[in-house]
Amino acid sequence: MLTLPTRIDGSNLPTIELIDTRFESTKNYHKIVSQRLETLIDEKLQKHEQIILFLNRRGYSSAVFCNSCDFVAKCPSCSTTMTYHKSSNTMRCHICGYTEQFPVTCPNCGSPNIVQTGIGTEQLANIVANKFPNAVIERIDSDTMTTKDGFHKVLQRFDARKIDILVGTQMITKGLDFPNVSLVGVINVDNAMNLPDFRANERVFQSLIQVAGRSGRGNIPGTVVIQTRNPQADTIQYAINNDFETFFRHEMAMRKEFLYPPYAHMIRIIFAGDNECRTRILAEKFAKQLQSHQTLLDVRGPSSAVIQKIKNNFRFSIICLCKSVLSTIDGIKRDINQLQCPKGITCSIDVDPADMM
Repeated sequence: MLTLPTRIDGSNLPTIELIDTRFESTKNYHKIVSQRLETLIDEKLQKHEQIILFLNRRGYSSAVFCNSCDFVAKCPSCSTTMTYHKSSNTMRCHICGYTEQFPVTCPNCGSPNIVQTGIGTEQLANIVANKFPNAVIERIDSDTMTTKDGFHKVLQRFDARKIDILVGTQMITKGLDFPNVSLVGVINVDNAMNLPDFRANERVFQSLIQVAGRSGRGNIPGTVVIQTRNPQADTIQYAINNDFETFFRHEMAMRKEFLYPPYAHMIRIIFAGDNECRTRILAEKFAKQLQSHQTLLDVRGPSSAVIQKIKNNFRFSIICLCKSVLSTIDGIKRDINQLQCPKGITCSIDVDPADMM
């Protein structure tokens, strides 16, 4: 393991503050930008220093629902809620790209009480613009970076200090070196920690360390504000203390207990089909067949995939754990070929998947 315990130029690491948004929400403050973060933004702007605000969710609101009948707008082809985009007044599925206009009344009961909930980078940028109308604010996410060189043009303007506040998703967390950035705000880390993926904590730890590193890279002391409803979470505590080794030992103990990589290789098999019942039955049949493989340590499933339906195909996941992929994968492929999936059902294999969604 190679480590870099100090910054290459000898500058100090930023000061990190945790904001418990459960406490903030009981005050008369805005639930999105805490009072403390708002105060720090104001201070930095007065000093002509720059700010980065990180929120790993694009769009304006993450869901649309009816206050009268509890209807939730979902994609007709995927088992996901529609994300509201205010700039185009549309709802979009971020899985398949399906788009429709925002309804004036509820499609289910006809009530006008249609509201949006959740927050994305579009709403965050609007909130900050309303609070600081004299600041120049730019947003970086896949919705705004639609041209070939759009990303680099925004970064050039930010480097030239023509932008005061940069709001963005994961795209702004890595590799940026702007010495005038003295404040980084992480708006919400809780959603990412709660994903049903054994790598979720690893990704959160990595993101927090990386985005915190954007602050205080020059002669100006840096500050990082992390907003969370769970400030005592182990992953957050390890990150704010820059304690990789303890985080590593904690994660490895969990992975050893459940036989997750690197203590075993994971082979994920996805059955997807337009008929839910037929697809599930085929996946169950194949899982039983896999039990006979002596090279497999464990076979888990089938169970509905985290995103159960994509583009009108129902998805069922089987997890196979083994010590050696080479001694196992050929047998699994052979079994799949012998299975002869009927029309409308496909089977895919992902070895050591990077994403469990």
